[in-house]
Amino acid sequence: MTEKTGRPREWAAADDALLTDLYLEGRSTAYLADRFDTTIENVRQRLSRLGVRRPSSRSLAPGGGPPRRRREEGGLAARIARLLGVGPPEEPVREALADDALRRFVEDPAAFLAWLDVDLFDYQREALELVRAHDRTALVWSRQSGKDHLTALYALWLAVTRPGAIVVCVSPSQRQSDLWAERLTSFALSRRELRESIVDLSASEVSLANGSRVYSLPGGMSGGVTIRGFSRVSLLVFNEAAWVDESVYQAAGPFLAASQGGKIVLISTPFGQAGYLWRAWNSDLFAKSHVPAERCPLISAEFLEKERASMDRLSFESEYHAAFLSSQSSYFPADLVARAVQAYALVEAPLEEHVGMVRYLGADWARVEGGDRTVLTVLGVDPSGVGRVLWLKTFEGASYVDQAAYVAWLHGLWRFRRIYSDASAHAVNDLLRSKSLPVEPVTFSLQGKVELYSRLKAALEAERLVLPQHAALLRELSTFEYRISTSGNLLLHAVEGGHDDYPDSLALAARTLTRERGKAGPVLFPHHGLLEAPARSDLLAAARRSTRSATCARCGGPIVAGQEFSLDGPRHARCPTPSSTGE
Repeated sequence: MTEKTGRPREWAAADDALLTDLYLEGRSTAYLADRFDTTIENVRQRLSRLGVRRPSSRSLAPGGGPPRRRREEGGLAARIARLLGVGPPEEPVREALADDALRRFVEDPAAFLAWLDVDLFDYQREALELVRAHDRTALVWSRQSGKDHLTALYALWLAVTRPGAIVVCVSPSQRQSDLWAERLTSFALSRRELRESIVDLSASEVSLANGSRVYSLPGGMSGGVTIRGFSRVSLLVFNEAAWVDESVYQAAGPFLAASQGGKIVLISTPFGQAGYLWRAWNSDLFAKSHVPAERCPLISAEFLEKERASMDRLSFESEYHAAFLSSQSSYFPADLVARAVQAYALVEAPLEEHVGMVRYLGADWARVEGGDRTVLTVLGVDPSGVGRVLWLKTFEGASYVDQAAYVAWLHGLWRFRRIYSDASAHAVNDLLRSKSLPVEPVTFSLQGKVELYSRLKAALEAERLVLPQHAALLRELSTFEYRISTSGNLLLHAVEGGHDDYPDSLALAARTLTRERGKAGPVLFPHHGLLEAPARSDLLAAARRSTRSATCARCGGPIVAGQEFSLDGPRHARCPTPSSTGE
């Protein structure tokens, strides 16, 4: 065998388990190096770190062969199946685990977890009892509080002690389901008896010798299609349940109806007072467990104080207090936002699938250079007119020079048809113009902001805008508020204690989605006298009100007497070129 060179190999839990078994069976380090496509030295180092030692020569077979180790067919899961009378009988042999211990495993998951050397926190033990006692349970917990940990352990216990059990975990994306499955697999590989129970193992499926199977599936873009075809499901876990497509919940009912004692467990940090998780939380059919971060011993008070200081109040309440955010005057209802969400990756550079899209950039600049947050949103519009957020970027503490340089670099990748930029940031807009970028400043006047957000809401209602599963964006959208002033004007703003940087950037990027194409545009009026003379018709009166500030919403320049303008903004019919304005 030719000695391999290069970087040390990355070892997964399944690799470690197989490496240990093969080494204890007498395989040489040269064989193992070839098997795992690495060097002999890497194999030796890994075995040393795992603490694996071969038994002494007294335990070897005559002639110095591999050690004799009675490996029971099917492992622990098959033994329990035989103990329950649903597996083929086998002659009694000396076992490391007595039958009484296996019976305790079947009766009480706590005994099984103790054998695995797993300790649960108080609230996890309480939740485990809730899940065992009820067929529907909702666990609304803080981030990093052990939701996946607990449900993966319960799923493994169920699969091992209930022959033929079918466990399904559905998450918004395959990656999230795979992370949940990795936790379950790591526990399954932690004991030799459990490793011997596994007959098939992949990233999304685990099959045991007792006929039990565990599946991890995506439930975002494809909805209920991913879980159709299952029957007699013993446990259905909805991971990040606040973001799972409604059609998945609808598809789950029929195959649970045929199950004997089948259970549904929802685990999630909440998002808004809408959707299936919110309804479940307010339903008497579900047992409920609520865990704020303060109950988790792994999350220190010092860490929470730092997070509280660095986050807005609403984000902190949602992430660490597992609070269902509510706004009685939300401009974008939570269910409207949730319907637009799909599970996909944001990318900083275009992929092949983005060919044919028209790309736009929305730029909401920090109010104070280097002292606030800038949000950039890349939006692609496909030939059917449906927009999709492709990339989000934030800057905090960066200079306008650095931000403008990044936008220029980003334009080199995406080739934006238009960069819609907050007109109030004159310095950065001048920098973008100096780089010959297709920038179009947009003034956030009272009327201009209403128009921008009206278009954004219309695009969401018409299902012409797809949003990523981006927590900050979705939170700011769902808590964005409106109110009517005493003078009758519609006022749009972030909820108290919140931000609207992401919605502003999105509204800028998506402003073309609801524009009519192929039809007559806005009516143009000469500017003479409109600011001074009373208008006779309602249309002219609207034009008079809309031009009281006499500022173009496109270029930010003044609309002077004699220039044609549009009610769409208002804005110049043709913005002056830099040369004509003396720039």
